[in-house]
Amino acid sequence: MKPSDLAEVLPSLIASRRPVFVWGKSGAGKSSVIQQICQKLDLKVNDMRTSQLDSIDLRGFPVPDMKTKQMAWLPSVDLPTMSDPPGVLFLDEMNGAMPTVASACYQLILDFRIGSYVLPPHWTIIAAGNNIDDRGITHQMPAPLNNRFVHIDYEIDDEDWQQQASADGLHVHIRAYLRLKPQSLHVFDSTQNPRSYPTPRSWYFANEIYCNPAFSTVQKIELMKGTIGAGATVEFFGFVAELEFMPDINAILAQPATAPLPGNQSVMHAVVTTLADKTTGGNFENIMRYVKRLQREIQVVFVRRVQGIDRRIISSLAYRDWALANQDVLV
Repeated sequence: MKPSDLAEVLPSLIASRRPVFVWGKSGAGKSSVIQQICQKLDLKVNDMRTSQLDSIDLRGFPVPDMKTKQMAWLPSVDLPTMSDPPGVLFLDEMNGAMPTVASACYQLILDFRIGSYVLPPHWTIIAAGNNIDDRGITHQMPAPLNNRFVHIDYEIDDEDWQQQASADGLHVHIRAYLRLKPQSLHVFDSTQNPRSYPTPRSWYFANEIYCNPAFSTVQKIELMKGTIGAGATVEFFGFVAELEFMPDINAILAQPATAPLPGNQSVMHAVVTTLADKTTGGNFENIMRYVKRLQREIQVVFVRRVQGIDRRIISSLAYRDWALANQDVLV
């Protein structure tokens, strides 16, 4: 299930208090997407990394009551109370938990309680973990614990990533490169166990390096090699070098019918990514005059990127005419 689909189904599962387990590749952005969905729902998130917990962190700390001759259990501060606003108890790295911790989760996940502690009725549970073959620290989850969840396989989707990366303001060069080579969004060979490799998460780290004016180009290259790997870094900077011949965007906006066209695929992707960032419902028809002069597949990239920006775009005559002529490729 790709991120946009997860965003559609998760609110209903949260509302029904159905515990969910999201599985996915390391670095795919599972935790970030879950956090973003909860933020949109105005839900507080208590993040407990179960791989770092002991069973006492869930069960609570035993404190003797000498008057009653009984043992009381003080719950962790990470467990929500009745006074907390509605939220989600996020058990991240769940399949990395020690077996004793997994056992402590049984009652909490099925009955929303553990010992004397009761999860507030306006809270629910979401768990996440990496695929077993990703060479992370994982343990086989007990069948009874598995049976307590709705399991969702999280898929990396380059279009969903592009939408989020644009909203987060990642540099146009990185977004344009990954439009040209979406296969570079996530590259991991479990047989090699590399130190650094491209993932949706590490591209965000690479963006921080690339946009940092304190680093020289040579330093950026070396740092990005240590973030997304040598292969992706070399290809990315080769792509950037070709952008020297990128047409002036302001000239395109001013004279879309006659402005120079990009000379190669790299520049085309950089141009349409930049134009998409500048597109509004008011200037779409003007920009579309230029885009329609480009290769058809580049037109599709542009239209898919902008069609959700403003309702005026999909109701415009330019959009309807283009969609009718290209209905076989526009999904």
